[in-house]
Amino acid sequence: MNFKLKDSLVQLLKKPKTIKLVLITEPWSVDTANILRVLESVEMAGLGKIQLMIFLRENNTDITEKILNNANTPIPRLLVLDRKNEIK
Repeated sequence: MNFKLKDSLVQLLKKPKTIKLVLITEPWSVDTANILRVLESVEMAGLGKIQLMIFLRENNTDITEKILNNANTPIPRLLVLDRKNEIK
């Protein structure tokens, strides 16, 4: 399935700034399967300015501990990193 991004989002993605995204997930997540299609469209529209990193929740507790929500970490979870590679 292909997705069509809004023109305003495509224009934003063409700006010279690099965007770093981190997706926290697990292989069994059905929701992740759906969002990956959208992220692929965003990544392609970004013309190489989008860096997408995928981490497994269970194998990266140092990251997941920073984003706990009521003592659990729902997935998928999409994070944006700043210039210092810190979670925004």
